[in-house]
Amino acid sequence: MSLFCEYLASAFLKIWGLRTPDFAFVRINREHIPSSWGIHGYCFDTTCFATKYHSEYADATKLNEIIKSSDRKKYTNRFDLIKIGLFDLWLANEDRHAGNMNLLIDLENERDFIAIDHESIFNSRVMSDHLSELTENDSILDSLFARTLFDKREITPALIDEIKKYFYLCTQHCKEQASSILDDIPSDWKISRDEVNIKLEQIFAKQWQENNFKLFSTLLQQYLL
Repeated sequence: MSLFCEYLASAFLKIWGLRTPDFAFVRINREHIPSSWGIHGYCFDTTCFATKYHSEYADATKLNEIIKSSDRKKYTNRFDLIKIGLFDLWLANEDRHAGNMNLLIDLENERDFIAIDHESIFNSRVMSDHLSELTENDSILDSLFARTLFDKREITPALIDEIKKYFYLCTQHCKEQASSILDDIPSDWKISRDEVNIKLEQIFAKQWQENNFKLFSTLLQQYLL
């Protein structure tokens, strides 16, 4: 299920227009895995979810510090961080927060944010229970890095309204493309389509989206103003 969560979130991120590493389904022969990696061969008996490596990507967790006002504009697409925070609330991703940002920064391309590691969506893959909303402390927006990346004058009602329109448009596009995304799941992952559809119904539900956007707005007002 962890591979499925990685794949689904990556596919949805691309629909949102947010950066995530290019990915592919690959088959890997056990004999090609160096013993020094310490990885059991059985991990490669099923189709793998692979992401493209890039030498110019840096771990953003090491940058979880105060951003000086003079450095803010180095992050040309810094408002993508706000959108990633909203994306995480929508998918109940419990593993991107102040202590574990799960972001890369493209040092070669205007310090773009690149979202990674999504195996903990759906409340850490609890597929049998109804989704639970994250709390304010679960969000990357509750981080020193996020709070100092923006000038408070930039977080305006007009910006929040613009992001709201973006949110509903993106989730609608995800809903429209969900079936074709699921069609591409490798058969050897043995994913229950019925089980997944229950989760999709929850994230596309009007009340779920409204509740999460409300929490998102609260976070912006509380932590970024």
